Amino acid sequence: MLRPYIIGMLTGAGPRACPLGGSDPQSLRDFFLLSVGRLNSNGMTSKQVLIVDDEERLRELVQACLEDLGGWATLTAGSGQEALKIAQTEAIDAILLDVSMPEMDGVAVFEQLQASPATQAIPVILLTAKVLPSDRARFAQMGIAGVIAKPFDPATISEEVAQILGWPAES
Repeated sequence: MLRPYIIGMLTGAGPRACPLGGSDPQSLRDFFLLSVGRLNSNGMTSKQVLIVDDEERLRELVQACLEDLGGWATLTAGSGQEALKIAQTEAIDAILLDVSMPEMDGVAVFEQLQASPATQAIPVILLTAKVLPSDRARFAQMGIAGVIAKPFDPATISEEVAQILGWPAES
């Protein structure tokens, strides 16, 4: 049911009518963004963050914090390979990436993201339990946007992400 509206908007052919009412470009844009989960409660385009961690409970906690407190859309991945597939196919504004994961660690994922023209511009924030000052310097030299140490404060993680990325905080 949504497919003709979305395809029409993307191709420029335009849908015949928006099921939410109205056919002006702004209401069609809002309908499209709302239908793909990229419109927040203030009617602003939401950022989309990919959360990558092999621990399911941690992914769920970060997801709830970023959605409820940050007002952002989120996607999750339980492995580096899954994250790379998502980053290639979805519109991602930032990635929160666990460093210590089995099979492919966060640094290896970051290096593969950097090797692809489609993903090299996505800012990456590392989530890690082990962070020394020398690690922070090495990560900064690699081009990593920032580091959030585990354990983190769930009440402020969205603010930390916004500050690292220079995004306005949800009000």
